[in-house]
Amino acid sequence: MKGWREFLEMERPEGYCYTPWFKDDETLFLYAPDGFNSLSSEERESICNGIGASSGLSRLVPDTIWGIYVGIAGDIHDYSYWLGGTPEDRETADAVFYHNLLAIIEAHGGILAPLRRWRARKYYLALRVGGWAHFGDGKGEGRAYRD
Repeated sequence: MKGWREFLEMERPEGYCYTPWFKDDETLFLYAPDGFNSLSSEERESICNGIGASSGLSRLVPDTIWGIYVGIAGDIHDYSYWLGGTPEDRETADAVFYHNLLAIIEAHGGILAPLRRWRARKYYLALRVGGWAHFGDGKGEGRAYRD
């Protein structure tokens, strides 16, 4: 399996754009599927719920990792899963989720960065093992955004 630095340095995948995320006075650009930036607040609220699934015990997973907000990475990932697609699309969505978590963690830096990277890897691995059950929750309705 690739190391965290390889995920952090991954190139922007095809069908993904940059989405701005603001940290203090800086702007960090995360990867998001085309169409994410144009979601209305109502659409985003109905599709995205941050980190963890929208039901079951996983809805209790916090939108923070050791004190930093990472919910935006979960929102982007939720939209990717809502779009659905091929197994390769799912693999890309999970890799982009991990990349975005790492980008946020690295932007914050600090002594807790290694612990945060470890937690981010656990989130990524949990997706790879169990995320298939939620992939395509939008039943392909959003596929038009990417085609």
